[in-house]
Amino acid sequence: MNIIGQMLLWAGFLSGSLATVLNVEDDKIPWSTIPWGWYLASVSICVVGIVLLRLGRTSTVESTEESTASLSEIRGSLLNLLKNTQQMSGQMDELAPSEMTVFIDDVLSPDCYIFAEGRNAITTEMGLQKFADVMTHFSAAERAVNRAWSAAADGYVDEAKTCVDRAVSMFEDAYQELG
Repeated sequence: MNIIGQMLLWAGFLSGSLATVLNVEDDKIPWSTIPWGWYLASVSICVVGIVLLRLGRTSTVESTEESTASLSEIRGSLLNLLKNTQQMSGQMDELAPSEMTVFIDDVLSPDCYIFAEGRNAITTEMGLQKFADVMTHFSAAERAVNRAWSAAADGYVDEAKTCVDRAVSMFEDAYQELG
């Protein structure tokens, strides 16, 4: 449907453009040189193309929403993030900086990906305000995890611990908001 919509849009646009420049303009009656029937038909073809493009986009959005994670999967991934971040926070004194980065990459990243990919289910099932509330905390927690990874990679263990503790707090808030 998108290809047909694009073709109609461009055909209408090019045809309408040709209609307006086909005849030489008469200075005495400039608007009479435009073949209005042809021009209006071209505009109609453009409108049909736009409608088909919109319909195609709507069906694409609906199929994308169907393929994302459900709300229960999102809750599960957020709970995993919370538990694993709490576990990491409790083990920070025992972990070497390289082990911290591996923990974040291997344990936290998959659940961050699952949550981020399925976040549209929050809007669909709970509304835009709830989405904003949850994502505010989740994104802050994800940034804190990324900062912890960077600090650990650079050898700043104290900064990494501070960031992990901040992530725990933000993941808790996100989980409470999600309910």
